[in-house]
Amino acid sequence: MKRLSVRFFEEPVATDLEYSREGKRERHRIVYDCFNALVIGDRVECCALEKLGRAKDSRVTLLSVLRGQAASTCQKCEVYETEKEGN
Repeated sequence: MKRLSVRFFEEPVATDLEYSREGKRERHRIVYDCFNALVIGDRVECCALEKLGRAKDSRVTLLSVLRGQAASTCQKCEVYETEKEGN
């Protein structure tokens, strides 16, 4: 398993990533906010068994999620669940 770089959680990188997520959050459902997102090493997958990535791999990189990736499956997912939305 690859070791995740801690620099993503240190300043100023952490703040830059948060700003990126905020901008995308205004327009889309982002993977970062969903309670069904599960981090495994440096990848994120969906516990609701939705494909987040390309056909070969249903997972996406943690860095892309930290940047505010909005997977197309999240936009139409019936079990997308966040603290704010409730569903």
